[in-house]
Amino acid sequence: MKAKLAAAFIVVAAASFLLGWSFGPALSRVEGPVVNAPASETAAQSVSLMFDYGDGTVKTYENVAFTEGQTLFDATKTAIEGDGLTFKFQPPGPYGILIDQIGSMAGGTDGKYWLWYENNRMGQVASDAYKLQNGDVIEWKFINLKM
Repeated sequence: MKAKLAAAFIVVAAASFLLGWSFGPALSRVEGPVVNAPASETAAQSVSLMFDYGDGTVKTYENVAFTEGQTLFDATKTAIEGDGLTFKFQPPGPYGILIDQIGSMAGGTDGKYWLWYENNRMGQVASDAYKLQNGDVIEWKFINLKM
């Protein structure tokens, strides 16, 4: 439990530190398929998701459909699992759901963790608390939080 609280504190502290910090060199892009969430009776809207694996690889999912009330966690899970990639997370705790692994990149590896940005601003809440807005551009970054 202490380790989880320490990890959560490190993530929050690092998030504050990284706010406003821009990342350097241009990254290679690996285009992913268009992923659509299950349709419902309400009008579908879409967002773009980008996953920066921290090794120069960026995978994008454009026009990911969602319906009103769905969260970033919902769309992320739909896109990643729909592409057949590994997606692991910890159940909601005091800070919400913690994303442990996307694809082959697992949180804690070399001090790196998955953080998300909405329209180039670091997320202020957990992904399961962020309600998607039509046209959002979300980027998940696997970044080093060692200080």
